Amino acid sequence: VPFIVYGAGIDAARHSDPVSTTDFAPTLAARLGLTPPTDLDGRDVLR
Repeated sequence: VPFIVYGAGIDAARHSDPVSTTDFAPTLAARLGLTPPTDLDGRDVLR
């Protein structure tokens, strides 16, 4: 699944690791400085 993240403080990069739509919420939460709920299946793909 293509996953594009753009914004201030996010360095340009290309990752070949597979991502899923379940990764969207944890990634967005981390960028907003929030701790995602522990019951989410996804992961922060920018870590």
